[in-house]
Amino acid sequence: MSSRLWRELFNIRNPLLLVGLFCASPVLAGQNEDRWWPVQTLPKVVVRTSNQQEFPAPRAALQMMVQSVAGLAAQAVNERRGDELVWVDDGNADLEDWYARLLVARPELRTPGTFGPWELVDRYSKRGVIKGYILYRLDQSQGEINAYRPGMDCSVNIATSLAGVLGGIIVNGELEEEAKAHGLTLLQDVRNKTQSWYFQTYRDQFNRRMLCTQDPRKPHARDLAIAQRAFTVYGKAEPTPAAMKWLEPLSPILDWNGGDEFATTELSSRYGLIQTSTDWCMNLPVLMAGTAKPEAPKAQRLDPVTIDWSDRRSAVSFIGTDGDNVQWFEGNFFRGSESYWNNPDRGKIPFGWSCCFAHLAQLCPEAIEYARATRSPNDSFIEWGGGYYYPDRFGSNRTNRWELFARHARRT
Repeated sequence: MSSRLWRELFNIRNPLLLVGLFCASPVLAGQNEDRWWPVQTLPKVVVRTSNQQEFPAPRAALQMMVQSVAGLAAQAVNERRGDELVWVDDGNADLEDWYARLLVARPELRTPGTFGPWELVDRYSKRGVIKGYILYRLDQSQGEINAYRPGMDCSVNIATSLAGVLGGIIVNGELEEEAKAHGLTLLQDVRNKTQSWYFQTYRDQFNRRMLCTQDPRKPHARDLAIAQRAFTVYGKAEPTPAAMKWLEPLSPILDWNGGDEFATTELSSRYGLIQTSTDWCMNLPVLMAGTAKPEAPKAQRLDPVTIDWSDRRSAVSFIGTDGDNVQWFEGNFFRGSESYWNNPDRGKIPFGWSCCFAHLAQLCPEAIEYARATRSPNDSFIEWGGGYYYPDRFGSNRTNRWELFARHARRT
């Protein structure tokens, strides 16, 4: 790390390092301009899908389609053209708990029942929320997920981007006849289009405050991308660098761009963007609804004034360090495994948990409340720093990198 960076970090105007070292919970500003995540308007109604793990064949195609339905419904709520959000049942215990807590906290929300994928299509096409369908191909490339596989078909990302612009659900060839049977018309066939083509053609219609980088195999978090008209792409070749340059600085990168972790995070860091590790997240529009002005979590904080800086004794700290990972805290950290928060030995020794509370206050405040309510006196929370980025590269491709760094430190 450069000497200049150390000077900037210890400058009183840039308290990011102090936040990471001393705060047991982030100090969160309540005003919209201090958010980096977009605002989702609170609905009047939340409808549920059946469990997406039990969708009939072709399951992967239906999961993609349902994400687009949920995204268009959320967009309609934001634009006052609708009043319903869609909760996609995934069978996840943590997600279901956050949903139950949301309903307790928002007793005014109505829940009319559970609907299958095509029942949802009928429901929202009749209301004018769905205007047709966008045709794509499912990726059939061979190789590991989150890798850059030879012959990858990214047409689902093109369809995801255009869904928010054209108001269409995303449909692959296996579902096209069914879509027609439900009265939908083709809005665009993107099976032979490139990611560069649709960025150049539609860039003026995309939201410059969020970018989605998602593996074409994953349906996850596409609802939020569509709701916010985010450009969706995958890979480090063009148009990804051009899109990051075009994006407004300090905007979040939804999902994960795969490949080498350093290269992925360095690219977004250089443009002053906030990597979020959200590629397995579900139901963010529902969980973030109504958090436009989040309250600061009421967790105990460590006051750095109380530290005895003359104490020269040696010390050892035990800290879990995956705290940038929003999807982990949303859906697997608390009850998904006994290796983490659910371990029966938790609380027997002092242990620090790095966390992404600054993200969760905007995306899933119920998770923060659960962490606060279930912590032991030996559990400490350490805010990661408002996202995953490399401070020594942050904003280096911008002309005002230190101003951007200071601004994000303050709002974190």
